[in-house]
Amino acid sequence: MASLPALRLTALSSAPILILQEPFPPLAAKLLAELPDEARVVAGRFPFPSWTPSSTIGQGLEQAWAYDMKEVRRMARSCTEGCAL
Repeated sequence: MASLPALRLTALSSAPILILQEPFPPLAAKLLAELPDEARVVAGRFPFPSWTPSSTIGQGLEQAWAYDMKEVRRMARSCTEGCAL
């Protein structure tokens, strides 16, 4: 199995991710750079702190957050200087 940094994500339309600790900025940057606008990221256990989810389900350890990349990018473009995506 390849490590996440080595994987090419450009052909994915969805990316389910089980995160065992708080997401780190390189992961968010990789997803933002490589996933197409039509992709959806679903994160379990921990949300991406600077992304606004399009939907959530569950609570606590059973919670998941869905992010539509087109919306994440729109928010990134409208973000003022100093925002961390």
